[in-house]
Amino acid sequence: MTYRYLYYGLTVSSEIRLPELTKIDGATVEREPDIALTTGDVPETLPHAEIRMPTYEVCHQQFFLLRAPGIARYLVTWPGEVRIEAHIDENDARVRTFILGTVFSLILHQRGLMVMHASAARFGKHTLLFCGPSGAGKSTMAASLANMGGQIISDDISVIDTSKEDSPIILPSMSCVKLWPDVLDMFDMEPKDKELLSLNKYHVEFDICLSPAPVTHLFQLEKANPGQTNAVAFNQGQQALRVVSKNIYRPRIVAKMQLSSRKHADAATLAASICVGTIKRAKNLEAIHETADWLLRNLDAPR
Repeated sequence: MTYRYLYYGLTVSSEIRLPELTKIDGATVEREPDIALTTGDVPETLPHAEIRMPTYEVCHQQFFLLRAPGIARYLVTWPGEVRIEAHIDENDARVRTFILGTVFSLILHQRGLMVMHASAARFGKHTLLFCGPSGAGKSTMAASLANMGGQIISDDISVIDTSKEDSPIILPSMSCVKLWPDVLDMFDMEPKDKELLSLNKYHVEFDICLSPAPVTHLFQLEKANPGQTNAVAFNQGQQALRVVSKNIYRPRIVAKMQLSSRKHADAATLAASICVGTIKRAKNLEAIHETADWLLRNLDAPR
């Protein structure tokens, strides 16, 4: 059986269920897919690879082999063919994690889009990206805004089109957000399903923004030192560019694939077009509410 989905404006056909994505309705199901996922044998190595790393290989900028030991191997053929050989149940969430993360992000990078390690929410006329490493609170901040009346645009990975003349545009993706159990308790919400993901998170559904939206704000999330309270600082010039650049998704692979110069140009366009800031938040869930409330009260304040 083949499933059809929509992912950042691209159509996906897949022999593996991807419940995190938006299903394509009957009116568009006949479209030729932009990305095609099939299951089958995947080689352990690429015979003529120019780049060989412990977990991935690249050959002629046309083939990308990703190895997730004990989970699956993934072979990507540009512009969008993916073959998957799962070592566990192919419907296991861990198999999908690499599809929706590294595999799809590289396809989007190759297509000239900017892929950020960020979660995003829309609130009124504002679109906010929350960036940072795993565990920084990206999903929780976006979910907090959605819980206060906003809409989710993306979770963990945000895709931006910087080619628009007016302003960079973020493309919507899934309506699910991955949240820790204690965050679910804070929001008094039930997970979409009872499947606990590999990072001990659950999928939770929120209202989603279905249309591309201009990006207005990007915040780097950092943990405050013990005893410190929440603090927000705004960045300009080279400092803003550094904040944007450090949050490009999978930067080492991007560099190996010789895409760094293009991504640096994208980062410069984004940094010059939006408000960039850094949020230091106390390490407690109450700080999430405080920060979200402060943001909503100050989004229109002059910088």
